Amino acid sequence: MKKIGIISDTHGVMRPEVLEILKSCDCIFHGGDINKPEILDMIRPLASIYAVRGNNDGEWAKGLAKSLHFSIEVEKITFPV
Repeated sequence: MKKIGIISDTHGVMRPEVLEILKSCDCIFHGGDINKPEILDMIRPLASIYAVRGNNDGEWAKGLAKSLHFSIEVEKITFPV
């Protein structure tokens, strides 16, 4: 089973406790408002990363998509009744 990390609105700050959690993820989604490329540089070595440009991201982020479409391996989960 894959472990997915979802973050957004980091606004140029990557807290150590968040980075520690992301280390255990198989893929990471960043929903925008990254504010500086160093944030992506910090999380890129940890897992596959999917990031979109937010409304507060400047010219440096012009290469980031505004939306993404993708599939992730899904494992069937059964809950007891």
